[in-house]
Amino acid sequence: MSEKKYTIGCVTSSISYYGGWDTLSKGIINAVAKKHNVIVLTSKSGHNDEVPYPIYSVLPKKYITYSIWNQLVVFFYCLKYFRSCDAIHTFIEPFTPGAALAAKVLRKPLFITIAAAYAIIPKGNKLRQILKRAMMKFMYNQAVFIATGSHQNIELIEEVMSLKNKWKFVPFGVDSEKYQNTKTYAPSPYPFLLTVGAVKPRKGALFVIRALGLLKDELPELRYKIGGTIDEQVPYVQELRAAVKELGLEDRVEFLGRISDEALVELYATCTAFVLAVQNQKDGGREGFPMVFYEAHSLGAPVISTYGFGSEYVIKNGHNGFIVEQGSVVAVADAIRKIVSNPELRKEMSVHALEEAHKHPWDEITKHYLQAYEDNIKV
Repeated sequence: MSEKKYTIGCVTSSISYYGGWDTLSKGIINAVAKKHNVIVLTSKSGHNDEVPYPIYSVLPKKYITYSIWNQLVVFFYCLKYFRSCDAIHTFIEPFTPGAALAAKVLRKPLFITIAAAYAIIPKGNKLRQILKRAMMKFMYNQAVFIATGSHQNIELIEEVMSLKNKWKFVPFGVDSEKYQNTKTYAPSPYPFLLTVGAVKPRKGALFVIRALGLLKDELPELRYKIGGTIDEQVPYVQELRAAVKELGLEDRVEFLGRISDEALVELYATCTAFVLAVQNQKDGGREGFPMVFYEAHSLGAPVISTYGFGSEYVIKNGHNGFIVEQGSVVAVADAIRKIVSNPELRKEMSVHALEEAHKHPWDEITKHYLQAYEDNIKV
């Protein structure tokens, strides 16, 4: 790789561990900044951490909408801050059309990292869908390089348009310094399953609760902990609560709310298995490549998940966890049973989980982007 030093203008939600886009952006941009200069634009509601490069929190607070106003704001600030940049790189799909227009006006190459549902082009004929489809087709056509952690994302996009082989599978990574076992934690007094992330239907917590219901007599000590911000007014949260009550699991399912970094590391290190029973939603809601897999693996936790969103890359059946078909509570329960009832298997999987995580620090993952910059930036 050459010694050329570029300046990359980056667009995202924030540089932090607040959420998925934020964590992804922090990992990649921090690694890129070790070789190149970066300038970062984030949302006004961003939770930016202290970093050794400039961050301008000027983009719209509501960053999950493809509204035309949002695109105009992104376009304006990209023009303002990225004139001296050699390229523009977006990590948040709903801001990308505005950044793509700026890239076209400034004649800069555009790089896009896509995650999940917000990357999928709508097919409907309502005015909002038509406008969104036009914006998304424009941004993908403008891109010189598109990175994704899920082949399914590409398949769904290419049902609407061809990406002309400009995409590449690039897995997400992990902050190997943050997620490392530097302490000796007391073992949990009971086996427990752990799910971490936004409490949304696609994360599949309802399937895990129902699986626990199937196993409650067979594995009477087993517990389930759900980490993530809880809004009791959300219908899905109410549905989870109702299922817990219906199955008589009130003393076995715990809603932790938002978890501190320190508490999360301990949970990863002491859980029996990390479970993310992802389910694709009829409304198009889909999961991206979950960084929580490598976080859990970094602390030795086996992972149980479902097929269809990049999980196949991480999880090797019976090696570092189990992967099952979506839509089956029985399959989730069977995978849980195999790990919880077999401590020796769990121990072997823990060793393999650590090995898998050690292959994917952000510095290693970012080599794909460094090569893409070198191949596509002409200065």
